[in-house]
Amino acid sequence: MTFASPEYDPVLENDPTTPPPYPGYGTLPAPVVVKVYRRRLTACAIACRFFLFIFLLSSLSSLIALQISYGGGGLVDRDDPGHGHPVYLCRIGQGTLWEGSQNITSTVSEFTSLAVELQGTISKGHVSILHARNTNVTSAMIQMAVYYSQNINPSTISKHIVNDAGTYRHTLITPDQLKWSQCLTVRWIVVLPSAWADANALGVDVRNSHVEIAVEDLPFQEISIRTTNAWIEAKGLAAAAVHLESTNGKIHGQVSAGRELSVKTSNGLIDMTARNQSTETVSVHTTNGPVRGSYLAKRSVVLETTNGPVDAQTEAETVTVRSTNGAIRGSYHAVKALKIDTTNAPVEVEAKAEEVEVRTTNGKISGSYLSTLVMDARTTNGGILMEARGKEIMLKSTNGRIDGKFVVGSKIDVETSNNPINVDVSLLEEARFPTVKAVTSYGNSMVILPINFSGHFDVSTSYGQARVQNCLGDEYSCSQQDISFEKNTRTAKSGNKGNVNPRGQVVVMTRRSNAELFFV
Repeated sequence: MTFASPEYDPVLENDPTTPPPYPGYGTLPAPVVVKVYRRRLTACAIACRFFLFIFLLSSLSSLIALQISYGGGGLVDRDDPGHGHPVYLCRIGQGTLWEGSQNITSTVSEFTSLAVELQGTISKGHVSILHARNTNVTSAMIQMAVYYSQNINPSTISKHIVNDAGTYRHTLITPDQLKWSQCLTVRWIVVLPSAWADANALGVDVRNSHVEIAVEDLPFQEISIRTTNAWIEAKGLAAAAVHLESTNGKIHGQVSAGRELSVKTSNGLIDMTARNQSTETVSVHTTNGPVRGSYLAKRSVVLETTNGPVDAQTEAETVTVRSTNGAIRGSYHAVKALKIDTTNAPVEVEAKAEEVEVRTTNGKISGSYLSTLVMDARTTNGGILMEARGKEIMLKSTNGRIDGKFVVGSKIDVETSNNPINVDVSLLEEARFPTVKAVTSYGNSMVILPINFSGHFDVSTSYGQARVQNCLGDEYSCSQQDISFEKNTRTAKSGNKGNVNPRGQVVVMTRRSNAELFFV
């Protein structure tokens, strides 16, 4: 294990990505003297001074907001006046290079796992984990550059490096909290060797630090990346188990998980591509942010967010997609069960599974749905406009139109209120005794069935007109030979169509509009 000299390190000193120290750090600009002449205040002058006061107040508020956003990073002492030091934006590489900053090189034969950790807080940081392509690189290198402002005591910064039962653990220890005027930044660069046969685990646990990682060709069993208030970017990442976690930051990139993938953040986007056919489970969770990407798993894929949309592609044995107050779009395929659930937003997807369940409120459901068993879609205050296929199809809404083309095996049940129903129903070849039901209020209820349908029908309305016929045009131009009526009035028609056996059932009902059944 080799330590580079802290007095002069060519890697750190010549790093082109390291910004120069903040100009004029530790000093205040010379005061500006403005001469003021007393004049009689006119109404215009009073107004100008008022707007100038508002402008200065707004500028001061913006400066304070910027300092809060960039200057603290940890727990902030709001009562601290700054102790005479200037308030400024805190940038990585700004200030004095801590004497403990160094490059560490170690042969990987001494350990099987690597962990980079932060105990305490920093204003901001950046972690880069890279994989050497040069086959001559056989050692791991960790470069750490710590910069601090002059109102931070460097004795409060330390590091702890240990080989912990095969895990090379590199820990930076910093104060638990920083004041408004303090700036403490860190840049970590980790370069892994081109080959590492015994690689077991790679861990990063930091705060307020962006993390970018590209190590897709090393045989890790587990990779765990944790940060806060920053993004994580995976530029190619492979392990049996992959765990990525942040807060207030997006997570995006490409991942190959041999067994499981877990991605979690808050107030940020998740956009991953994870298409390893060996992956067993995928779990993606965020709040107040969208979920995007493409995910493949053997057993299950779960995509969850709140107050954000979901637009993704998935394939798994079971797929669950959940949101609140966010639209759900995309393509979702499951071998067995597919569940899609949101509130106050539309659902517009291409779906395929044995059983498909779609739920929303105050939003429309649309798209294409293919199920081999049950298709169940429900909403409130929204329409259902779709094409669907399944042995059983159930569509329910309130205050929403239901419209579409459907292929069913045994049952289709359509129900809404205060809006029309317009469904075109075909039957699967194996269909026997199909049951068709379309019920609404205060809207037309129209069902189209194949001309060769056989069974009993009951079509009724309260104040509109009931129609049953073998064409879409005028009933007098249709052949009605295979239709026999048990009841035939203006508002109610019931009877039989076709052969008595096999015997299906059709119910078409409404209240203040027309109820229509057409065989075409």
